[in-house]
Amino acid sequence: MASGNQSKQRIERTTVHGLSRRTRWKSLRELASDGSVWGRGFICLVFVLIVFAINRGWQPAFSFHQGYIPQRDVVAATPFEIDDPIATQRARIQARSRSLNVYENDYTGFNEHALQFMQLVGVVNDAETFDVLDVETWSQLVTRNTASSDDETVTKQMQAVTIFDVIHSDEMMYTSLQESLLSVYDKISRNGVIDRLSHEPEDGSYERIQVYDQSGSFDQTQFRIPVDTVLASSVEKQIVEDVTLSLVSKGFPRSDAEIVTQALGNWISFNTLPTTLTINREMSRSNQESLVNSVETQLISYQPGDVIATGGDPIDYSEVELLRKEHDARVSQIGLPELLGISMANLGMYIALFAMSAAYLYVYEPRVVRHPWLMLRILLLLAVAVAAIRLVAQDSWRAQLVPVVMFAMILTIAFRRDVALLLSMTLALIVSVSMGNGLPEFIIMVAAIAPSTLLLGHIRNRTRLTQVGLTAGVITMLTTIGMGILTQQTPGVSANEYWNSLLNLDTWNLTGYVIALLRGAVWYGFCVLLAGFFTTGLLPLVEWTFKVSTDI
Repeated sequence: MASGNQSKQRIERTTVHGLSRRTRWKSLRELASDGSVWGRGFICLVFVLIVFAINRGWQPAFSFHQGYIPQRDVVAATPFEIDDPIATQRARIQARSRSLNVYENDYTGFNEHALQFMQLVGVVNDAETFDVLDVETWSQLVTRNTASSDDETVTKQMQAVTIFDVIHSDEMMYTSLQESLLSVYDKISRNGVIDRLSHEPEDGSYERIQVYDQSGSFDQTQFRIPVDTVLASSVEKQIVEDVTLSLVSKGFPRSDAEIVTQALGNWISFNTLPTTLTINREMSRSNQESLVNSVETQLISYQPGDVIATGGDPIDYSEVELLRKEHDARVSQIGLPELLGISMANLGMYIALFAMSAAYLYVYEPRVVRHPWLMLRILLLLAVAVAAIRLVAQDSWRAQLVPVVMFAMILTIAFRRDVALLLSMTLALIVSVSMGNGLPEFIIMVAAIAPSTLLLGHIRNRTRLTQVGLTAGVITMLTTIGMGILTQQTPGVSANEYWNSLLNLDTWNLTGYVIALLRGAVWYGFCVLLAGFFTTGLLPLVEWTFKVSTDI
C-alpha cells in the first residue's frame, strides 16, 4: 500500500469498542484477566524504563546549550569548582623550574690539579735564590695583567720576590701548604666543580642541584648542593679562603698565609679547575616528571550568586561548561526524597503517554495490540529514536529533528497518519521535557512532524519522501524564525566556530542575532530535508520490518 493505511469495516470497529455484546466494565474486567494483556503491559513497562534510563529521568534536565540567550544574568545556585588549565600549566612550569637536576660527580684525578701547583711551589722552594727562577715560573704566581709596561714588569717581579721570601721564611711552609691544599681539594671534590650549569633555567632549579657520586649507590651518596658551592668561580675563592685559614691554624702569620694563597689564586686563574660534574639527563628528567606529576589540578571556585553567564548574550562553550558543572554539583547535593520525586514524576509522565498511546492503538489500530512482535518493533523504534535524539542533539550538531522526522515518516508508511502523528507527538513531548527544551522547541518539532506525516500520502516514486521533506523543511524553517522572534532566541544554532568566524559573529548585535536566527532556521529546515533522504534509503528495511508495501 502507498502509506501502509489499513481500511476497516464498521463491524470491525464496533467489535473493537465492545459495545454490541457486553458492557464497558465487563470488557475491562475481561482485559484485566487476560494474561496476554499483562504480558504486553510488562513489555511496555520495560521500554518505559529503557527510555527513562536513556533520558536520565532520575535527575533534573540540563536546559542550556550553546547559542541560548538568557534574558538575565545566570548565577550559581550552589558552590562548585572547575579546573583551571592555565593556572595548572603555570604551576607545572614552575614545578619543572624548581626540580633538581642530577649531576654525576667524577672527581678522579681532581687532586692532580693541586699537585701541579705544589710542583711549581716545589721549584720555588728548591731554588736557593730568586734569580735562578725563570720568568715563566714565577710569572704564574703573580697577578695576571694584560699591561706590558716596564713598571708593570717590575711590580710583578717584586710580588714574585715577596712570595719567594715567604716560602723560604719557614721550612714547614711547603709541607703545611701541601697538607692544607690537599685537604681543601679533597673537601671540594665531594661536591664537585663545574664551570657553568648544563641545563636551562626552565628545566630545573638554578639554586640547588643533586650530586651523584659514581663511587657509591645513588641513595647513599645523593647530595642536594647549593649551586654557588660548585661553580668554578666560587670554588676558586673558597679554596683560597680555606687554605688561608688552614695555614693560620697551623701557626703561620696571616700576612704570610695570604701572600701564599694569593699566589695560589693567581695560579688557578692561569690553570682553571677541572670540571667534575656532568649532567645526567635521564635522572634529571625523572625528577622533573615526578615533580610535575605531583602538582595538583588548580581550581576556580564559584559561590552562590556568582555570575556564570551574562544576560542578553548567547552562551558560549566555556559558559556551557560552567553551567554543566554547576548543574552536576546541584544534582550531587540533591537528597534521596527529591531524586525519588523527580524519578516518579518522569516515570509517571512516560507511563501516562505510553498508556494513552496504547489505548489509542487498541481502539484504532488493534493489529498492533494483537501482534506482540509488531508492538515490540514500534517500541524498539521509539527507543532507538530517543537514543539517536540524545546523541545528535549535542551542541556541535543540534540535529534532533532528523530522528524525530524519520520516526514520523516511518510510522506513516507503516500505519495510518493519525497513529504516526500521535506516536510522533508523544516522542517529541518525551524528548522536549527530558532535555529541558521547553514549549518553543516542542512547537518546532510539531511543525516538522505534522507536514511530514500529513503530506506523505502514496509513495509512487523515490523522490516522494524528499519532496515531503523539502516542504516540511520550509514549514519548519518559517516556524523556527517565528518562535525565535517570539522567544528572543536562536533555535537551531550549533556550536560551529567556522560559521561564527565566517559570519563575523564575534560581536553580538541585532545583525548578529538576525544572522544567527536565519542560520538556525535554515539548519533545522535542512535537517527535515535530510530526514527525507535517510528515510528513502531505509525504505526497503521499513517495508520488510513492518510487512508493508509501497507503490514503488
